[in-house]
Amino acid sequence: MRFHAAKYNSKTNHNGSGQTVNIMNNREHPQFDKAYSIAMVCHEANKAWCFVNADGSQKTWIEAEEWQRESAINGVAKMALEAPVS
Repeated sequence: MRFHAAKYNSKTNHNGSGQTVNIMNNREHPQFDKAYSIAMVCHEANKAWCFVNADGSQKTWIEAEEWQRESAINGVAKMALEAPVS
């Protein structure tokens, strides 16, 4: 499946109103499940990287603050799912 930037651009939502997309405000968004899963895996990979580098301060995805999970999900939606795939 190919995603095109115009369809999921951070400057336009589904109806093209020009509002910034915040996927966390709409869990029915067609890409929410994908963004959630990718964000969780990335978070846990970062936690593991920190751990092997003597930083045990990172919480698990479930223990992370809500704002941190929201930020990760929205970051994935913006960078990975809204960009065109070649």
